[in-house]
Amino acid sequence: MLSKIDTWRNQLTSLMGIDYGQGKQMDSLALLIKNEQIRYCEKFSPKYRSALRQHLTLLKSSLPDYQRLGEITAELTKAQTGIVTPPDCTEISGLKAIKDYLDKLVGAYKYNLWFSDDNM
Repeated sequence: MLSKIDTWRNQLTSLMGIDYGQGKQMDSLALLIKNEQIRYCEKFSPKYRSALRQHLTLLKSSLPDYQRLGEITAELTKAQTGIVTPPDCTEISGLKAIKDYLDKLVGAYKYNLWFSDDNM
């Protein structure tokens, strides 16, 4: 699917520039690309969303472990160096895990390739 999209996109790009009457061919390629992108999203988005939902469940259940790991790390740092870690810093690994999840979630909804009222 993606190789088709890339091929068609390259063909479309090569036709851009001075108009030599290739407008219909460009419109046809644009429609092929759009339809293939929709098929791709319809096939893979549900699987990706399902994986993200499972990941969120695991993430939520792991947050107390991240917190405890931060506390233990702060204790070790104090014992080894005498430096007291600020309490907020014990949450960093949990917050990073949440950020990583959100980055993946943004990726799932980054592109909206099709709108129901789209005429093309």
